[in-house]
Amino acid sequence: MMKKNIYHLIFLTALSFCLQGIATAATHIITAADFQFSPDTMTVASGDTITWQWESGIHTTTANGIPDGAQQWNALLDSAHTSFSYVVNKAGTYHYISIPDLPSMAGQFTLPGPAGISPVLQLPFSFELRGNLVHDKVVISCMSQINAGAVVSLYDQSGKRVQVFSGLLVSTGKHEFALDFNGVLPASMYYLVMEMENAALARKLVIQ
Repeated sequence: MMKKNIYHLIFLTALSFCLQGIATAATHIITAADFQFSPDTMTVASGDTITWQWESGIHTTTANGIPDGAQQWNALLDSAHTSFSYVVNKAGTYHYISIPDLPSMAGQFTLPGPAGISPVLQLPFSFELRGNLVHDKVVISCMSQINAGAVVSLYDQSGKRVQVFSGLLVSTGKHEFALDFNGVLPASMYYLVMEMENAALARKLVIQ
């Protein structure tokens, strides 16, 4: 009888902790409209959910420098994709952007660490385009602090990925490499996004 009561007590204790975790988790709504995220800065707790809610326009919510070990995201927000949710569980500051609205539409949220201090985000690389007006090929000038694989994606103005270059190896230091679009893309404005580790950077590009 006593053994049964002990198991019952353990079960109730575990259930209590689970319910406390559920009760304390919150959902934070960020609206995407009028070329801005609102609110664009907030502090959250571990286990909280960030939900981006579409109101108007064509946008994305795209990770643009997040804590080490956190999950990347890139989601379209338009009349057919009206919300996207992300659960926060790694301490640090999460930076995000809307690719079609660069450079003005961006935001961030922070999960403080155990001491209440968030790790400082340091992107492991930077890159620029050698000329943002191109025909069918672009040259990327990259400065990297690490040796890592990179993925470069080309997005159109609606935030749809139209071409991807994977399997790129980037070494420490400064170097350049060219990407060939094979002349199959219509003349328009695009967005080139380079991803390495848990960081992503975007640049505007016009293809003639």
